[in-house]
Amino acid sequence: MQLPEQGKEQGGYTRQWETHTGETLEAAAENGDQQRPEPTLLDDVMQEISILCSLRHKSVLSFHEYFVEQGNIYIVTELLYGGELLDALLRMGSYSESEARLIFRQLLAGLAYLHGNHVTHRDLKLENLMLAHKEDLSSLRIADFGLAKQLLQGESAAMDTICGTPMYVAPEVISGDVYAPCVDMWSAGVILFMLLTGTPPFDDRHGEAVLFRQIKAAEFSLNGNEFQNVSKEAKQLILGLMQVDQRRRLLAREALEHRWFKCASQPKRTIQITTLSQKLTKFAEDNGLEERKYEVGDFLIRQGDRAKEMFILQAGTVEILVESGARIKGDSSHISPEYVHIADRGPGDFIGEAAINIKKLEDICHGKVAEPKVADPLQQTSVKVTEAGRISAQHMQVLATIRCRMLIRKFGRRWFGSRRTASVRVTLPVRTIVLGPRDVLKIMVGDIEVQNDFKNALIKRRTEITETLQ
Repeated sequence: MQLPEQGKEQGGYTRQWETHTGETLEAAAENGDQQRPEPTLLDDVMQEISILCSLRHKSVLSFHEYFVEQGNIYIVTELLYGGELLDALLRMGSYSESEARLIFRQLLAGLAYLHGNHVTHRDLKLENLMLAHKEDLSSLRIADFGLAKQLLQGESAAMDTICGTPMYVAPEVISGDVYAPCVDMWSAGVILFMLLTGTPPFDDRHGEAVLFRQIKAAEFSLNGNEFQNVSKEAKQLILGLMQVDQRRRLLAREALEHRWFKCASQPKRTIQITTLSQKLTKFAEDNGLEERKYEVGDFLIRQGDRAKEMFILQAGTVEILVESGARIKGDSSHISPEYVHIADRGPGDFIGEAAINIKKLEDICHGKVAEPKVADPLQQTSVKVTEAGRISAQHMQVLATIRCRMLIRKFGRRWFGSRRTASVRVTLPVRTIVLGPRDVLKIMVGDIEVQNDFKNALIKRRTEITETLQ
């Protein structure tokens, strides 16, 4: 439920609150719904509030208050200054297995508490792990209980609602079987795999049908190059968590007793997570995309111009600027524009992503192309998961390729080309790779993670501009 500070675009904000006990605290408030909530949504929100009210643990997001005003529901939680764990790890650049163990111990402690209180999270993933304090890996918080289920006294422990996030969902959920709280332990195993290697255990580039087949068969390997320096105890813990048979899967309290947590500290080794810019750079290299050079003072992008391309910086630095000067009506020239400095970007950063019209792209991907129907290329990160059809995995890959080409051919430029919201000026000589709209669409249709990374980057960078101008 935690929002970025001053995240008004996302229906939330931060401020100081005085509680009924007279205590003053700084907290985050989220608007449960911008419009009057529908009955079903209201029930879901109230169920989440009920669960949060019952939880008090250092590894679980703290709930303070909720109130209803003019048909809107506001949920007040602790303010998590550290933001998403994944963002913190990316800022660090690399970390050690010992640091991964510190993170995972807190996650297991939180899960042991939740399961002991009959709460199943059902949507555990890296994006739902937050930090209470900036760059402090010891301040982990489990967040987002929108899909959580709390069993009431006398209620059966078996659940059957098909929900979660595809990469992290347990085999029994995909199969439509009844399941228990240990679905969270499978998801924890996926998280540990990613913490230790920087890569996911399954290949999601070919759609949900292939992904779900891999998950149900536990088709992952601990023998790749990325595991070369991972301790055998860590590998054993992953295997204990990612058991297809849920009866053999480790419980949270059992995992906390695993010998990986009792090992002497291994020699420091670095683990790196593949960033969006790295994926874009690899795509550019594989496809031989254009490179350009710019000198100090040149503008890569001017505010107000129609967008035609994106850039991945290979060398040099640029500054992001928003103009505060005026333009002559009917004239494209500037009258001594004044600039507000928003941020700086350097090698590895991508710029120009605001050219993407996310709403139009989602419309194209979801509704305007009916056949062939495969996994939605810009799906929400937390969705109801449906069982894959009977089409073979090989056939699904062929359909995905055909659909990608169809989208590129039919809609290559209709979703790209919004007006630029900021200018980008070179501060040190720049060498950059250039991606046109067809290139961006091609990589987004082919990789679900890239689609979600783009959406998150858009939200964060637009918030960055809004906050600076306030």
